[in-house]
Amino acid sequence: MKRFIIDNLIQWKDSADRKPLILQGARQVGKSYIINKLFREHFKSFIEVNFEKRSDLVSIFEGNLDAKGILSKLETILRTRIIPGETLLFLDEIQAAPRAILALRYLYEEIPQLHVIAAGSLLQFAIEKVGTPVGRVTFRWVSPLTFEEFLANNGNSGFLNLLEEHDLKTPLGTSLHQQGLSLLAEYMAVGGMPEVVNSLIENHDYLGCESRQQDILEAFRNDFPKYANIDSNLRDVGLVYERAPHLVAKNFKFVHISREIQSKYLRSAIDALSKAGLLSLVYQCHSIQAAASYDPERYKILFLDLGLVQRATNLPISEWIKNRHTLLNQGTLAEQFVGQQLSARGEYRR
Repeated sequence: MKRFIIDNLIQWKDSADRKPLILQGARQVGKSYIINKLFREHFKSFIEVNFEKRSDLVSIFEGNLDAKGILSKLETILRTRIIPGETLLFLDEIQAAPRAILALRYLYEEIPQLHVIAAGSLLQFAIEKVGTPVGRVTFRWVSPLTFEEFLANNGNSGFLNLLEEHDLKTPLGTSLHQQGLSLLAEYMAVGGMPEVVNSLIENHDYLGCESRQQDILEAFRNDFPKYANIDSNLRDVGLVYERAPHLVAKNFKFVHISREIQSKYLRSAIDALSKAGLLSLVYQCHSIQAAASYDPERYKILFLDLGLVQRATNLPISEWIKNRHTLLNQGTLAEQFVGQQLSARGEYRR
């Protein structure tokens, strides 16, 4: 599956002032796939350390963080060679080894030739515990597939090229316009979660897509105990998670979630889900200088993925076959689509 972030990662690989890279994003958006399946081919050797699968390796980072000592221990345990300039060291699920985040500083300072990428789904919670090596790491964000990536993967690269080269002031023409609307409707029906898109491409089974979306929603719910007690009550996180897809693109008010629970607790739950990458807050701004003029008390909520919004609100994919034009112009779905597209372009910081 093609992911456009690969071009950016290749630029990072070839950069003379390269720093260890931290790849962030919600679960199941494809972080590990991107590194394992798409990016490893650019190196002579590839070493993966998954701290959830290999919890025994966490202890390597609990003592001295001397970079050469860390690599020596990894080489001994994994029975391999780590060669700076030739090897990509991939530290996956690094949130399970918070001190490994701190070790990135020393890997950069002491062995700058080594290519290091770290990834994690609940990484923000670990970062808040130990901090980040300021000025010693760089970040990228992985989102669900964009509409353009959807086109590139489902055999419509020609239409994608046409869109990229087209003068927006000139109409496409009726036939091309209708083709574009059909492709957009197909994307909006299933969303951009890689597993769901891959299922559609391989099996052309919309019911199968719905089943995978439901599995993903349940997987997110199963993660709540890992972070709810850190930032908020488990009950509140679950309640916000249930209600959020119904509140997408609406001017947010806490009473839309609950009239009984105090807003400070609900806001804490929203923050926890945002750190997990499941929600984004879109703030109202009063001028083009957005960063200086946004109102922290007025915002809308966006969910991680358009397809998951529809599954969570029980909108069947079959409705896109019956009412394509109506759904394409429905405000909630249109805002989620646009917000998701824009968010995906904020690859340095979400």
